[in-house]
Amino acid sequence: MRSPGTSARNHALKTALETRKRVVLASIRQDLRAAADTEKSGEVGDSADAVGAMCEDDLRFSLLPMKTELLEHIEVALRMLEEGRYGECRRCRRLIPESRLSAMPFAVRCRQCEEAREHAIPAAHAWRSAESA
Repeated sequence: MRSPGTSARNHALKTALETRKRVVLASIRQDLRAAADTEKSGEVGDSADAVGAMCEDDLRFSLLPMKTELLEHIEVALRMLEEGRYGECRRCRRLIPESRLSAMPFAVRCRQCEEAREHAIPAAHAWRSAESA
C-alpha cells in the first residue's frame, strides 16, 4: 500500500509531466505551423529575408527530433507512473532521488547509473570505430 506522501508526490510529478508534455506538443505544433505559414506565404521581401526564413525553418526542423524524443520520454514516464514503477532506476532498481525527478521528471535512471551509461557510450563507439578501421 502506498503512503499518503507517495500519492501526493506521484500526483505532483504526474502534473509536472503532463504540463511538460503540453508545452512540448504546443512547441511542435507551433514549429510546424510556422513552417507551413512560411511555405504558404512565399512573400519574402528580399534575399536576406528569404535566407533568414529558410534558416529559421531549418532550425525548427532540426529541433523536431529532439522534441519528439523528449515527448516519448515523457510518455514512458507517465506509463511507468500509472503502472506504479515510476521513480525506480531501470538499471539498479533503487529509487531515483526526488531532486533528480523534480529537475528531470522523465528520468529513468539514477544519476550514478546515467553517468555510467554516458561513459560507456563513447567507449562503445570508440571500440566500434577501432574495429572497423
